[in-house]
Amino acid sequence: MLSKDRDGRITGSSAGACMGVNRNCNRKQAFRRIIGIEKFEGNEATQWGSDNEVNALNTFESNLGVICEEVLDDQQFHIHTKHNFLGCTPDGFTLWSILPIDNERSIIEFKCPYPDWKGRIPDEPRPDYYAQVQFNMEICGCTESYLTFYMPEQIRVFRIAHDPEYVKIMLEYLEDFYHTFIETKTEPPRFSKSSPKPTLPEMKWEIIYDRQY
Repeated sequence: MLSKDRDGRITGSSAGACMGVNRNCNRKQAFRRIIGIEKFEGNEATQWGSDNEVNALNTFESNLGVICEEVLDDQQFHIHTKHNFLGCTPDGFTLWSILPIDNERSIIEFKCPYPDWKGRIPDEPRPDYYAQVQFNMEICGCTESYLTFYMPEQIRVFRIAHDPEYVKIMLEYLEDFYHTFIETKTEPPRFSKSSPKPTLPEMKWEIIYDRQY
């Protein structure tokens, strides 16, 4: 996946920030990164996550008994079939559903909390992670995803189904955000009564696997 594929596009990792649900990045920062005037160079936590993705993948596959594809160096950038300004790079796909629903492949997203920053595995998905997997499912045509948190001593897997109501609101907001701000290179204002955050439905999820070592 070439970085130029991401340039100028809203991606899975920036969708939550654009909608104001990312506690670590506001929509002004997201806008600047999308149009290329600001770059996130990473930090200790993101390096830890990158280094441990292979461990998360191996633990996921061995514990849940599935095989995954388009992982690690084989990851691909996917572009929305109708909205060319939206794209994502999932951490991978299962070759079949983990639950006995059907035989379609599902999205995988790995998160590896950084221990030195008192990272821990959460009891529920963060809103920006939930936005990311809804975004990725919509682009890749998947109906379910597995948001997986990994630490050396624990793995927890959240199953999140594609939510048409959530996605409809998200797409309408992101389309407006793109044409109003990114396409015109106009920095968005702070959220306010005249420029509100989207009203998103309640998050829906279930923990399907949880193991401590």
